[in-house]
Amino acid sequence: MTTMTIPGKPVVGSPVTGFPPGRHAGTGSTLRMWLTRGGERVADGELPDVRLGLGAYTPSQPPVDLAGLDMQQESEHAGRVWELDDLAETTDGALPRLTVPEEGRFLVADAVTGRGLLRYALTVDGRRAEGDITFAGTGGGGGARIPVEPGQTVSIRLGTPAGRLDEAGLALYRLVD
Repeated sequence: MTTMTIPGKPVVGSPVTGFPPGRHAGTGSTLRMWLTRGGERVADGELPDVRLGLGAYTPSQPPVDLAGLDMQQESEHAGRVWELDDLAETTDGALPRLTVPEEGRFLVADAVTGRGLLRYALTVDGRRAEGDITFAGTGGGGGARIPVEPGQTVSIRLGTPAGRLDEAGLALYRLVD
């Protein structure tokens, strides 16, 4: 289970980056979306002002491994195309950190794998960028795309309680279209 909590803001997206094993685009896969509240499905029409969006894309290049998770080399965000520009991963136990180049427009994405209840935050210039991201169980989470400015330093900060962190990584995407 992966959840994201942002104090004072509802979570409005849940990225899914692949198909189940043995399935691929064109094999008759059905994609479904719905709203939940407290783990229960919200009845159709109960929230008439909510709009859901879905995009299905065929990757133009194979994904790269970042902290044990597949990270796409191209990403769509806010109707624009972004291309993977840089990666940073845990090294000798140190959490990843990267500095945004001085020219261009960029997004940063995170990838974290571990066990137990992990709470972490992306930080930009030492300040929390988006609130805590929490995942429970075994596996990985992340993938949020957050705009960053040239020259900023991006890192991951662990919160409490902290389960066992296996790997963490940051991906920097540059605007191409």
